[in-house]
This record gives sequence, C-alpha cells and structure tokens, in this order.
Amino acid sequence: MKKNKITAHPGDMLMDEINTRGFKKMAFARQLQISNSLFSDIIRGKRGITEAVAKKLEQHLDIPVEIWMKAQQNYDYCHSIMAPVECIQKCNSLY
Repeated sequence: MKKNKITAHPGDMLMDEINTRGFKKMAFARQLQISNSLFSDIIRGKRGITEAVAKKLEQHLDIPVEIWMKAQQNYDYCHSIMAPVECIQKCNSLY
C-alpha cells in the first residue's frame, strides 16, 4: 500500500509500522485495547485515527501523538476540499 506519504491515510503508515516490526494485526489491536473492526477500518483507510487511538499508538510504538494527528489532519485536509491532483500538489508544497 505504498502511497505518497504526505497524502496517504495514516492507516498506511500504521500498517507499515506493524509490518516492519513483525506484529500480527489482531494481536496488536488487542494490545491497543481497540476492537478488531476499528483497527481494520483504520488500516484500510475507512476510519481516521482519533486522539485516543493516537495516544495508544504512542504508548506501544513510541511514535508521538502529534505525528499521528498531523498525518490525519493532512489527509483530511487534502481529501476533503481538493481534487486528488490538487491535493498532492498542495500537500507537497506544505513541506
């Protein structure tokens, strides 16, 4: 699921982390104390990462809440008000 990291859903970033660390998806969801369906929806890009989930991710992955929230904010911004091409151009100009 490799995509442009700026415009990718944060669930893609989470999936990359899980794969890199060799975690099993559902076991990790249990560690986070979130439902399997919520976890699956996040990694498939169907639901966003909330602050509560970001805090749990920080505890288990040592990736700060701010990183998760900024990734979600960028995704939401780009995908809610712009066409896909504009989104990539705008988001790339932010960095």
